[in-house]
Amino acid sequence: MSANVLTGTGRVLARAVAGVLPLMLLAACGSAPGAVTASNIEKPDLVVGAVPAESAAALYIAQEQGIFAAHGLHVKIEAIASTSDVIPDMLHGDIDIASGQFPGFIAAQAAGMASFHVLAGGLLLGPGVNEVVAMPSTAIADVAALKGSTIGVNALAGDGPLLVDSLLFTYGIKPSQVHLRALPFPAMGAALAAHQIDAAYCTEPYCTEMQQRYGAREVADADQGEAKGLPIAGYTVTTSWMRRYPHTARAFAAAISAASLVADTNLAALQHALVVSLHISPQVADVVATGDFPTDVVPADLQEVADLMLQFRELRHYFNVNVLTQP
Repeated sequence: MSANVLTGTGRVLARAVAGVLPLMLLAACGSAPGAVTASNIEKPDLVVGAVPAESAAALYIAQEQGIFAAHGLHVKIEAIASTSDVIPDMLHGDIDIASGQFPGFIAAQAAGMASFHVLAGGLLLGPGVNEVVAMPSTAIADVAALKGSTIGVNALAGDGPLLVDSLLFTYGIKPSQVHLRALPFPAMGAALAAHQIDAAYCTEPYCTEMQQRYGAREVADADQGEAKGLPIAGYTVTTSWMRRYPHTARAFAAAISAASLVADTNLAALQHALVVSLHISPQVADVVATGDFPTDVVPADLQEVADLMLQFRELRHYFNVNVLTQP
């Protein structure tokens, strides 16, 4: 596994940026016509449904370090199994913003269920961030041995099946030649140890936790082939929500951008946020693998997700992600 490390002067600078940048952003916005200020935020109290994982690190940091508060927002975080599961709650207005995987929203919009907008990026895949793991007691030591196995994923649609399919494709295995079982990430380690599943698709910090606590071993790293560097998570709202609360949307995106900078440059702050928010041990946090936390949304990167979905038949037709990113 790998981890981004920053020490000494860099960490001091990152802490300074974390405290000052949100205030600078809000002040700068207030100087322009139609800009965001604390007084014109339409909905200061927000409920964010988040898949509890490293991909939500910016969300946790923004909450913990007062970055949301500096942008005039009060955020309540609710844990969800996957972003696909939370779509009905978003459409009913129970959840304002979803933090997690993109494929569920792409598939829902492509099917005409609803219209969505990506407010901010969350995490780009990196070495060791998303893996398939298995117990040493099994014969599963590589992807080829996954044929015929039952693999735990956090949802039956989304990043899990998509990245598993991508790995299997490399070894000439069809998706129909494995069985997927939906389990929340925090429950996968126990299920793996109890042999309720043969292997598990995991994301950090749960990959590291399963290795330390249960002795699981890596079968394959998802960060390879066409999935290398793939955007695996972000912050999404319905288009109708964004149009109703434009200043709130901009304030939230600015706060996440500031917190993403902290996550990307201050390893200590990232590790602390994961320990506090995900209730993992410091020993796990110390060696957790980290991807890149983008401070903006790059449509070309997001298009790779939709293209991969089309390749593995999670979409029937080409999907242009510009509809998710344009104002």
